[in-house]
Amino acid sequence: MNIAEQLSGKEVLVNRLVLQTEDGSPALLMELTCEDADYKILFEEVTCFTVAFQGYPFLIQGFEILDHSTDGWQADARYEIRDYEDHSIAFYCQNITVTE
Repeated sequence: MNIAEQLSGKEVLVNRLVLQTEDGSPALLMELTCEDADYKILFEEVTCFTVAFQGYPFLIQGFEILDHSTDGWQADARYEIRDYEDHSIAFYCQNITVTE
């Protein structure tokens, strides 16, 4: 099961969120917890990043990762990451790496 299937539609607690530059390109590191499991995910080539959390800790009610690779979208928008319930976070990225 890939990370999109593991987290899709579930409540996700964001423990750490770091927007950084990797080799001149924007990258987002998210450390999160979902159903008592911890994940560390690096999203590379991030575009159209928006965040609107109401407080800390950041809770995403409907986390979703959509793969648009077969839809003919540009490479930097291959994945769409969003909160479809509260719209607290949304962005696109080219690559996703689970580091833990």
